[in-house]
Amino acid sequence: MRLFIALELSKENKNILKNNADIISTYSSKAKISREENFHITLAFLGEVDEAKISSLKSIMDNLNFHINNISVTSLISFNRGPECLISQKVVYEKELILLRNALVKSLISNGFMVDSKPFRPHITLTRETILNTPLSLIENKITHFNDKIDHTTLFLSERINGVLTYTPLYSKKLL
Repeated sequence: MRLFIALELSKENKNILKNNADIISTYSSKAKISREENFHITLAFLGEVDEAKISSLKSIMDNLNFHINNISVTSLISFNRGPECLISQKVVYEKELILLRNALVKSLISNGFMVDSKPFRPHITLTRETILNTPLSLIENKITHFNDKIDHTTLFLSERINGVLTYTPLYSKKLL
């Protein structure tokens, strides 16, 4: 099972993100838009995990005693991958998000889980495999920024169902 732990966003703000992704696609010759229900902020990507370890992951999540007052979703950022890029919106956060992420990763590693070692750069992916026709800086003023109250973490299964990337929630834990 391909798993990750993430923060979910409100339905209202997922709709804003979808609109922002649609705007990006109008300025692109190619863009795979993220599905609205898939928008999230990844805390830890776990990769392939045996189903028998899910109970251990739930326990780790249950022991997270943090709260996040607010996050701000702001400017566009691009992660280049050859001629194509991945376009995201940057997440501006309080120190509580870093504390939560660090505690989660430390607990995962101490319990024998492999965690992606890339630096933590909180973002929300809007489009993949994107070829822009317009500089990102000129698209920036057309997208909507917003704040969101984050109140739970979720363990997701990432899979393709009939060729469609689908993130299925397996477990959610309310934050303080």
